[in-house]
Amino acid sequence: MFTAAQAAQKATINTQSNNYMFTAAQAAQKSIRKGSESVEMFTAAQAAQKA
Repeated sequence: MFTAAQAAQKATINTQSNNYMFTAAQAAQKSIRKGSESVEMFTAAQAAQKA
């Protein structure tokens, strides 16, 4: 699935230890990218993930 949210997540740090919330978006992110990359976009989904 490639939505704007998943595209943003590819460029986002995947913080495995901080994944308290598992939405469809975060689940997709874990499968897309496990390595850490520079945070470029902050959507509501990423903000929730960091928290």
